[in-house]
Amino acid sequence: MSFLCEKAADITAMPSPGLKGVFDATLDVTARRFRVLILSTGEDLVSLGCTDETVQPQKVVEVGVGGSRYVLSWAAIGADRGGTYRAAVHRNGAAASESIVLHAMGEVSC
Repeated sequence: MSFLCEKAADITAMPSPGLKGVFDATLDVTARRFRVLILSTGEDLVSLGCTDETVQPQKVVEVGVGGSRYVLSWAAIGADRGGTYRAAVHRNGAAASESIVLHAMGEVSC
């Protein structure tokens, strides 16, 4: 897990296309959901899936760093649903999928 104070050199060293969880510590106790921030490069994050749950991320900001496009999105995942999520992405004009590890209070098999 890393935090929002990433150095530009670390951000530009990310694989492209790719996803990286950059902050996952905001808990909504009432809804029992963690709000996670995800940084994508070279692709747009469409949805995240874990077992029977699919969540739709919300775009926060899009920036250019070192000639590349980066998008920061947030999503609310179940507080007990940490683990490897299936990520639906859109890159180079086509749908694709990859995985991303997101941390929460519990780990489930996604």
